Amino acid sequence: MFLNLYICVIITCAVIHLMMKSRHGRAILSIRENEIAAESCGVKSTYYKVMAFSMSAFFAGIAGALYAGTIGILTPGQFTFMESINILVMVVLGGMGSMLGSIIAASILTAMPLVLQGLNEYRLIIYALILIIVMIFKPSGLMGTYDFSLSHIIERVAGGFARGGGKDGAVK
Repeated sequence: MFLNLYICVIITCAVIHLMMKSRHGRAILSIRENEIAAESCGVKSTYYKVMAFSMSAFFAGIAGALYAGTIGILTPGQFTFMESINILVMVVLGGMGSMLGSIIAASILTAMPLVLQGLNEYRLIIYALILIIVMIFKPSGLMGTYDFSLSHIIERVAGGFARGGGKDGAVK
């Protein structure tokens, strides 16, 4: 089951990364930065907002199905206000523009209850302190706007194969 979960996470991250590097992704980013300027350059903001909402709903549905498969049964009582705050803290702590930062923050905040098991009543205070410290010292989040560059890695690998793999670029 967890293998399926990890495969879906990798596929989801790859699809989002590739989409954000495409023409559509650049249009969505331009709308995020300045909607009026994007509209003046010919970007159809309504179309791209609906597309972004649809993609996020699709991935949320997949996440819900995977969660239901892992837990076994879902009830409305499992999704409290604190769960919403926990997800928001993951995104803000990782960095609003960084997928890699959100993954790192989600991993840390998921493991934190296990580490702080004896201090369960102080968990919310510790979450708040971590969030306040990050907002004071690193307002853009742990990773800021840095994101994993898959294209840079592909270029390095492809460049190594194109040169023949030798140190000096000579074909052996």
